[in-house]
Amino acid sequence: MVEWSGGREGEVGRGDRVIICKPDGAISVHRPSGARAIARQGIRSSVELYPLDDCTLLYGRKSNGEDTLHVRLYDIGLCVRSQATDEASVQQYQTEDRMHQFIKENPEEIEEGLRILHHEYSVPQGHIDFVAADSDGKIVVIEVKHPAGKAEHVDQLLRYVKHYRQTESSAVRGMLVAPVVGEHASRILRDNDLEERELPDFKMRDKSPAQSSFEKWL
Repeated sequence: MVEWSGGREGEVGRGDRVIICKPDGAISVHRPSGARAIARQGIRSSVELYPLDDCTLLYGRKSNGEDTLHVRLYDIGLCVRSQATDEASVQQYQTEDRMHQFIKENPEEIEEGLRILHHEYSVPQGHIDFVAADSDGKIVVIEVKHPAGKAEHVDQLLRYVKHYRQTESSAVRGMLVAPVVGEHASRILRDNDLEERELPDFKMRDKSPAQSSFEKWL
């Protein structure tokens, strides 16, 4: 059984749980499946164990006892203690930023003869990813999305195109660029005389191994 109080209050009955207590005081309680913890307490918590008549109580508290966590352990199937360390830095791969850089350096991959005029161009409706000119000199407003072009992105592109048609040039094209564009978005683009270009090299790839379950692995 798990109970917590303080900024959040609640409880959950008995069941099989995975409990993680980290060296910095953070505690999280998980079900056997799912990624989200059912209960957690942040760093700098004090963690103590108390033997009771019918179970062992794991008691965590922080903020001078204002936030508490009670986990009653009735049957401990496995207990592992490890002096784990991890000093590796996290590398964030901004795929949409990489798409922007690719388009800046290779506008011909979008369309032959395309020239980039502005990048992140400010207008009252927001920031246009790219303003370009095609081989005939027509303005091309480009909206870049990752991992997929969706209907709401078409609405955003349409606002930018309408701005240009009202203030700059009536002969302006609008283009949604994404690794893949959904069917609904494609229909809306066609209905509004807008275009799409796909960059399949930027599709998100599944990097998971072929192994499908621990049972097969074991």
